Amino acid sequence: MNAKGVILNAFERYRLKTCIDFKPWSGEANYISVFKGSGCWSSVGNRHVGKQELSIGENCDRIATVQHEFLHALGFWHEQSRSDRDDYVTIVWDRILSGREHNFNIYDDSESDSLNVPYDYTSVMHYSKTAFQNGTEPTIVTRISDFENVIGQRMDFSDYDLLKLNHLYNCSSSLSFMDSCDFELENICGMIQNSGDNADWQRVSQVPGGPENDHSNMGQCIDSGFFMHFDSSSANVGDTALLESRMLYPKRGFQCLEFYLYNSGSEKDQVKIYTREYTAGNPDGVLTLQREIQDIPMGSWQLYYVTLQVTEKFRVAFEGLRGFGSSSGGLSIDDINLSETRCPHHIWLLPNFSQLLDSQNTDVYSPPYYSPEGYAYQVYLYLNSSIIVGIYFYLISGANDDQLQWPCPWQQATMTLLDQNPDIRQRMSNQRSITTDPTMTNDISHLNSTSTIPVPTSIVPDPVPTSNVHNSCSEVECQNGGICTVQDNRAECRCPAGEDWWYMGRLCEKRGSTQDTIIIAVSSTVAVFVVMLIITLVSVYCTRRKYREKMSSNSAASNPENTLKPQGQNLFPGSEQALHVSREWSQETAVGASFENLTVAL
Repeated sequence: MNAKGVILNAFERYRLKTCIDFKPWSGEANYISVFKGSGCWSSVGNRHVGKQELSIGENCDRIATVQHEFLHALGFWHEQSRSDRDDYVTIVWDRILSGREHNFNIYDDSESDSLNVPYDYTSVMHYSKTAFQNGTEPTIVTRISDFENVIGQRMDFSDYDLLKLNHLYNCSSSLSFMDSCDFELENICGMIQNSGDNADWQRVSQVPGGPENDHSNMGQCIDSGFFMHFDSSSANVGDTALLESRMLYPKRGFQCLEFYLYNSGSEKDQVKIYTREYTAGNPDGVLTLQREIQDIPMGSWQLYYVTLQVTEKFRVAFEGLRGFGSSSGGLSIDDINLSETRCPHHIWLLPNFSQLLDSQNTDVYSPPYYSPEGYAYQVYLYLNSSIIVGIYFYLISGANDDQLQWPCPWQQATMTLLDQNPDIRQRMSNQRSITTDPTMTNDISHLNSTSTIPVPTSIVPDPVPTSNVHNSCSEVECQNGGICTVQDNRAECRCPAGEDWWYMGRLCEKRGSTQDTIIIAVSSTVAVFVVMLIITLVSVYCTRRKYREKMSSNSAASNPENTLKPQGQNLFPGSEQALHVSREWSQETAVGASFENLTVAL
């Protein structure tokens, strides 16, 4: 079940970044049959055999692994199989498992075409340095040492992956992408100022009252780093400035608008998001309010998502509104993306992330969140060191428990370590998905025989005896109405929470709310909720034109999985728990990255 959801997510990445689409088989002579085989593998290209199998086996349910296997089916060999690979990597043959040497074959120009694209260390089709090793030493050594820990990344397509794929299939545009703007060009992406308002948005690189730099480049690049600013300090209360996008043409009937917003004006300043939809009966367009953003946090860039459902040609409009109170700055907008995809459900902002990284073995808990179906859950980050981050997703008690189906059936959560690139098409994000399994239950019938009121217990692999629970919790005094529970024979406090407040900490001693630094944006879905935990590492980003390989040299410092061969070996040992799952990955960032903030969008 988890793999099926991951495969559908992988198809969405193809639609967002290429012109390749996938549809259910309806009798075509040649087609791909995806099944759970032994490992992750695929034949290369269309074999014209009718039913062509592609295996997504156990522990292959990673989105980039699915992308990798479908790239094989679309005609791509592994990157290190190129005819010129010996110019860029060295294969250490005596370190390769016996019988696996054929996985390192080279295919000459008569069998493989590089499409005039340079060798790509960052390709999702490249083996990792440890592929098929017979010991602890690397089987692949890069001739440029900076890329030793980059090869084998399983986050997303690289720029060169997309260049080759779009060239081979003559893609001039992608299917679900609509618009992206970082305001680096003077034409501001074709956006227009409305003549019926009181003020205009201005393209600037800094504002005395803030922000001091844009969101895209964070002030790191000379003669670049622009954003749009509405100066509310020189406007009267009630004045507005309306900035509209170019004309857009929807295909799917649903869209996700993403942008960053900075408030240096009054706490009462607002931003309203509109769509102007054009029909035969309304050639001048009908302006419809989609979202009103109030109480915008002061002094930092905030990520916002807005779900749209537009079916006719339209524009997106950003209206700044001068509110009451004094203002020394205004409202700023940067890094706008619009695509025909689903928005994430929640956003979690962690400021000063570099400080958390410096204090090793740090636990960070998200606020309680609710799925559209009403299930409550939390996300827990374990920061082991500057290169290893563990992410846990687990269900918790919530306000709707009496009305929900238990065990929680087939709900999928997707957590994404988000690349900071301002263009959504060029992001290489690290994503993991898990799915709750209602068959993974605990037998607690023994509680019927006890004469005492049992202490609530968490979901654990084996039931905890009542006596052990009592003894453990007798030593812990939870504060603020928290309830003691036992997890892995250790007493923990399960903290109370409301709709816009919660308690946290080891003893529930700390209080949080939506008015603090964590912003929550809720959306909806139909059958399966996909909760995106987007961890935005605020990194040093200048331009994508500046040597993309170098930028990614730390982006896969410790890859959580090995590269896979099409013959079908499973290189993912280990298991998953459906209701309490840990994921660990390296902190993939750019060279010289700065971790002043960590934006977590759920």
